[in-house]
Amino acid sequence: MSKKENYKNIWIVGTGRSGTHFLCRSLLCYENIIDYLDGNENKKLLIDIRESILQNKSINSSVLKYYEKIINKTMENNKIFIDQHHPNIWNFKALIENFPNSLFIFVNRDIKQIVSSMLNHKSIYSNLKILIKNPETIYYPSQFYGIEKKELLKEYNIIELCALRVQSHKLRAKILSEDYPDNFIIINFDDLVLNKNILFNMIFSKFKFQDLGVFKDNIVVNNKVLTKYESNLSKLDIETLNNYEIKLKSIDINDNL
Repeated sequence: MSKKENYKNIWIVGTGRSGTHFLCRSLLCYENIIDYLDGNENKKLLIDIRESILQNKSINSSVLKYYEKIINKTMENNKIFIDQHHPNIWNFKALIENFPNSLFIFVNRDIKQIVSSMLNHKSIYSNLKILIKNPETIYYPSQFYGIEKKELLKEYNIIELCALRVQSHKLRAKILSEDYPDNFIIINFDDLVLNKNILFNMIFSKFKFQDLGVFKDNIVVNNKVLTKYESNLSKLDIETLNNYEIKLKSIDINDNL
């Protein structure tokens, strides 16, 4: 779509533990941005989206119908729709075709911060353990996990498997931000934590939305979230993840505001 048109939908995408929930809750502080799930995810919807991606299938028609219904409801109420089912980064093309008045926001967070949080997240950790034990349960090559073939699962430890997942999502974001600059942007998690108001002003001055309403920020985060990984990861883990981050920086994964 052209930036001369009004954007009506915001999709927050990325990998798990990258700050997508924090971004969603923060944007909901605008009175005219609405999430009928109140900043949470629909568990069944999330599983449907995720499983289709893991099996290399197109987004379910039932998922598209759900979004069509809720977006129409949002428009009738003259609000801006927001969604934070973050695996939708892999459904971008189907979603933008069906809902062209959309802006997708990818949260680019330091890989050490993400992996540290992943290791402490019961669902993500258990899913990786299940995948290692039953590698045939997903399609290969896996765009979601960043693994070419199931035989390679034996060559990586948990830290590296998390890193590959993060790397694959960041590379996907880079491609989409370059190919669809009017509909896909990358923001920096540190900016979200340290300079939220400035960041949002930059986003909404660049992209045209209908009236956002008053912004009443009631979401507080401790800046220590940026360095918490230091007490959760070993020196070897940090070195390993730094090497992955160096690879990502070499291909210029940065915000594009």
